[in-house]
Amino acid sequence: MNEIEKILRDLKGRHGINASQVAEALGVSKVTVSRWRSGSLVPSASKLAALRSFYETQMTGAPTVPPAVDSRDGMIVRMAALGHNYTEISKVFEISRERVRQIVSQHGAPRRRR
Repeated sequence: MNEIEKILRDLKGRHGINASQVAEALGVSKVTVSRWRSGSLVPSASKLAALRSFYETQMTGAPTVPPAVDSRDGMIVRMAALGHNYTEISKVFEISRERVRQIVSQHGAPRRRR
């Protein structure tokens, strides 16, 4: 069993999060997530980092984000709430630090100190 398969299996088992929800959160298709799980496709470094962060966020019980927040923005807000810095988040999602700051301030995410 590869690392991605372990992560996806754990997300589904503990939190009921399926491949479609993971795909939506990471901005990829469900087919892509299935291929990652089977090992027929290797995710880019940034997508693997995003998957690991998503997993970490789910396992630590980060503050929930209002349902109106789309999955990608919700993930950014949760990562900020966990204490990840904006530079780190911008690299994972391949967006500017300024855009991360805008998303976090727009949704009022509390910053957790490390």
